[in-house]
Amino acid sequence: MALLFGIILVSCDPDQTLYNPDEVPLIDELQEQAEEEPEEEPEEEPEEENSGEPTGDLADTSGWSIAGFSSEEASGGEDTGLADAIIDGNIDTYWHSCYSGDCGDAEHPHTLTVDMGAIYGMGGLELVQRQSGSRQVNEFDVEVSLDNETFTPVGSFTLEDGNLEPQAIGFDVVSAQYFKIIINSTHDGDRFAALAEVNAYVSGNPQPSGTLVEDRSEWVIADVSSEQESGETTGLATAVLDGDVETYWHSCYSGECADSAYPHQITIDMGSEVNLSGLQFAQRQTLSRAVNEITIEISTDNETFIAVGEFMLEEIPDLQAIGFSATTARYVRVIMNSSYDTDRFAAMAEINAYIQN
Repeated sequence: MALLFGIILVSCDPDQTLYNPDEVPLIDELQEQAEEEPEEEPEEEPEEENSGEPTGDLADTSGWSIAGFSSEEASGGEDTGLADAIIDGNIDTYWHSCYSGDCGDAEHPHTLTVDMGAIYGMGGLELVQRQSGSRQVNEFDVEVSLDNETFTPVGSFTLEDGNLEPQAIGFDVVSAQYFKIIINSTHDGDRFAALAEVNAYVSGNPQPSGTLVEDRSEWVIADVSSEQESGETTGLATAVLDGDVETYWHSCYSGECADSAYPHQITIDMGSEVNLSGLQFAQRQTLSRAVNEITIEISTDNETFIAVGEFMLEEIPDLQAIGFSATTARYVRVIMNSSYDTDRFAAMAEINAYIQN
């Protein structure tokens, strides 16, 4: 039995006692306290996989491409087995890891890398299992990259077995152009894997890759729906190419063209073909007639134009950029569909381009 000894100190001053006898615990009480087990701290609950809600809206995948894969099954036909089936918008087609030919021994981990064509603020993924329920993905990792070379992990996740509906996963918003899905296991425990569809949750306008054009001296206005000719440098379409944010193009509001209304458009001839990956805009600095919704189209001959996307500009005086999949173009057409004041007029201070070498 352990013995406990108490020491009582008494001051030399008879009027001052260093203890209060009523406050000294009994030996039995001290023994009980000594024998009591310390309270265990509660264990922290592990974070649940897939617990984060995705941030943003589902992306338009029309400009996406497959940047890489560990294997694919080519014997299934044009739309089944191949990696690009996961971005074709059809849940009845699917990618399948290779099970025949030279790559028939492919096993976990399987990887799929997607190029979104531009830099996005990415906050999650939506995935759809193969609709037959075979080779359903279980555990997987997601990594993101700006250049398809250096990848950063954003999390480990699981998909539900037997759930053929779209399943969403979320993570902290990160800038990315590429994302890689690393499949570590399937619910059937075998070495094969399949996946029907993948999409991403993105926020804001896609950001361009490439380099901003420094010299626009050879650029000219190829066409404009209307312009206000009352000033030498303000109102004319050429103002969007002069490098001065204080000058601006304005849709016509006087004379024979005073009834001009949306959509307004400006077409720019860049002088030669470039690998165009985005545009930079500056709104009129007073924000009067600030443009809201736009469509961007590109062409090599100023006759046949291809739309690269619909976007929204912010109502701010700062420079703002929009990116899209790099495409060969000489002409770029900006179609302005609405303004923030909802009136029929529009204004724009500057338009520049990003190109990839």
